[in-house]
Amino acid sequence: MNSKRRYPFRIGCTSYVLPDELLPNVAYMADKVDDIELVLFESEKWSNMPDEQTVSSMQRIADNNDITFSVHFPIDCRAGAADSAERHKFLTWVTDIVRLTENLPVSGYLLHLEGLEDENNDAEVERWHTVTDLFCREVLETVPVAADTICIENLGYDPLLHRQLIDKYHFSHCVDLGHLWKYHPDWLGYFKQVIAATRIIHLHGVDGTTDHRSLEHHTQQEQLQQLIPVLRNFNGVVTLEVFSEPDTFSSLQRFEDLWLQ
Repeated sequence: MNSKRRYPFRIGCTSYVLPDELLPNVAYMADKVDDIELVLFESEKWSNMPDEQTVSSMQRIADNNDITFSVHFPIDCRAGAADSAERHKFLTWVTDIVRLTENLPVSGYLLHLEGLEDENNDAEVERWHTVTDLFCREVLETVPVAADTICIENLGYDPLLHRQLIDKYHFSHCVDLGHLWKYHPDWLGYFKQVIAATRIIHLHGVDGTTDHRSLEHHTQQEQLQQLIPVLRNFNGVVTLEVFSEPDTFSSLQRFEDLWLQ
């Protein structure tokens, strides 16, 4: 299935369509989508950070297939952690990844402001806001990219909390619609408020409390039908954020069917 250049936005997938490393996934999907989300992780036991040779190969594939990359920073450390050493380690990762990918055609850098749960008391929110504000400032002081290429993704907490930081530092939104559907009843109202400052959208199905499922089987179709008109004037990236070949292609097909209705 080829979904390239079919929409006013760039349609994308993750770097985990195949159960393989980054480069085989990029090579496999480059002629099928417009953008590939590089989902990166770094821990003591596991890492998929590409070396310079892999990045050069991805650059050649991108040049030959007109694709861009959205780069997802690891979530193994938390930007909103109480421990300053953990935040510093994360900032080092962010800096290294930006420098590693600086020659790639990057559509945006995806940042989680982890450190809050779904429900928090006022003291926890105040602490989180203080340290994430500091982290955001340090990112801008450290990495050589335009502020609006940094995209803050909504998680389980109230997204109005990080909207203040996006506005303050002139970042962009990464609106994860699956997360909104899962956690926030007025998802459409919030989405319409922030779409003008949104660079990347994550789209995936939700099955009860489980997200990142295929659009074909696991998403309430009414929500998808409400979404399509809003996307017709969007010109950023829409990533189908699922993590298998069957879920990716069934989601691409379901999305195309809805678009053409």
